[in-house]
Formats: sequence, C-alpha cells, structure tokens
Amino acid sequence: MDVPNEVAVELAGIGDGVLGALRERLGCAINLRGNRLTLEGEDTKVVEAKAVVEELVDLVESGQEIGAGRSTPS
Repeated sequence: MDVPNEVAVELAGIGDGVLGALRERLGCAINLRGNRLTLEGEDTKVVEAKAVVEELVDLVESGQEIGAGRSTPS
C-alpha cells in the first residue's frame, strides 16, 4: 500500500521504532521503502495490520504525531 510522505516519515522514525513496535504488536512482516508499505503474513494479520496503518494515516494527516512509545490504535 502507498502511504503519504508525512506518514512514511513518522513510521520510519528514529531507528524504525514505530515499524518495530507495529511488527511486534501486529504479528506480521511490515516493510517500508519510500512511500510503499508492504504487509506480509497470515491473511487475518495482514487485514488487521492494514486497518491499523489506515488509522495511523488518518491520525498523521490530522496533525497527530505517532511514536513507538505511544499506544497504537487496535
């Protein structure tokens, strides 16, 4: 899935902390290259991860900052 620039920046963060937290919490492989986010794993986990990423996109686009230490939507 493609994500906006500002979302890619937030997800990449310092040392991919947000991506690492998402991988751990969501139980699937999440990779970011530029603005392209790929999700791999069991179908149900990928569907859940996509929903979380879509919520994160909405948060960032509304001006919220995200970080590995903050709670992520579930």
